[in-house]
Amino acid sequence: MFSRKIPKGKALVVQHGGSKKVYTEGTVKLMPFVDKVLTELELEEQTLAVDKQPVVTKDGQTALISLVVRFYISQPEVYIQNAPERLEPALTSLLMTASRDLVSCRERDKALEELGRTLLAAAGAAVKQWGLTLSDAVVTEFENM
Repeated sequence: MFSRKIPKGKALVVQHGGSKKVYTEGTVKLMPFVDKVLTELELEEQTLAVDKQPVVTKDGQTALISLVVRFYISQPEVYIQNAPERLEPALTSLLMTASRDLVSCRERDKALEELGRTLLAAAGAAVKQWGLTLSDAVVTEFENM
C-alpha cells in the first residue's frame, strides 16, 4: 500500500477494480496494481467566459451578449458519473440556449436587467445533474447589432 495526500479543494478519482471512488481532502491509502488514479478534480470555483453570441429579444431586436459564469464541482461522485466528457462546450451550449430562451421572452431593457439572475436559476437547475453548482452569472456585454 502507498499513501497519497489530497489537498483542500481537490478530489481524487480512483478506479478500484470495476468501480470508481472519489476521495476528497486528506490522506488516502491505495493499493498498487489494484487502484488506478484516473484524474484529480478541481473543487474550487472556476470561471467560464462565454464569447459574444447573438440573441433576439421579445421586441425583435438582435443583440450580442457575452457572459461570465462561475461554478464549482459540488458533488464529485455525481460529476464523475454524469458530467459530459467535454464540460466546457457542453456548459457553454447550455448557457447560451438558456440565455436565448430567457431573452426571447423580454424586451431589451428588461432582458439586460434580469438575465444574470434568471440565468443563474434556469441553468443552475440543469447543471445540478452534472454535480455542478453555479455561483454567479454576469452579463459582461449586451450590445445591439
